[in-house]
Amino acid sequence: MAAEDMDQIKGDIHLTVAQGGERFRPIGEDDVETALPGEVIYRDAYDVISRCWAWRDSARVEATEATQNLLFYMENVNPQRHADHVAATAALQTRLHDYLGISTTLHVVTHDQPSVAFKD
Repeated sequence: MAAEDMDQIKGDIHLTVAQGGERFRPIGEDDVETALPGEVIYRDAYDVISRCWAWRDSARVEATEATQNLLFYMENVNPQRHADHVAATAALQTRLHDYLGISTTLHVVTHDQPSVAFKD
């Protein structure tokens, strides 16, 4: 699962396969890394925001105490774990509301619904 500061995102977010060499600076690191060829990445118009699916997030879009617009995303590539994925999403929404007073909106991206438009 990834948590990103939406106000730091440049343009659209794309889930794609890296060509190799795409720029990425991980949270907590000073050095820029590059994505490996064939690695699944999330990227915006500037650079990679998450590598290895949603395993490692970029410092540029890191969620902090100052974050006002937060994006969480998680993926499930195993259809047999669909119920677990739905339960995890519901638990996250409940805890964000109960502990932090955050209202959430759920969007699901699928093969049949491949994109989501967020309000400004």
